[in-house]
Amino acid sequence: MAEASSNQLRGKGIRFLIEEELLGFLRDNRDDLLDRTAERLLNEAGGDFQHARRCASEDLSELEHLLVNHAEAVS
Repeated sequence: MAEASSNQLRGKGIRFLIEEELLGFLRDNRDDLLDRTAERLLNEAGGDFQHARRCASEDLSELEHLLVNHAEAVS
C-alpha cells in the first residue's frame, strides 16, 4: 500500500512539475526560446531567420505535446 501511495504521489509531483512549472516556463519565455533556437538553426535554414523561427515554433509545440502526454501517462 505504501508503494502504491508513493507512486501516486510521484505521479502527481511529475504532473505538477510538467503542467505548472515547465509548461508555464515555456509559455512565459516562448519568444526568447524561439529566437535563441532560431539562431541555432539559422545555418540549416539557409540564413532565413523567419523560416528557422517557424521550425523552432513547431519543435516547441511538439515538445509541449510530449510533456503533456508524459504528465498524463504518469498520473
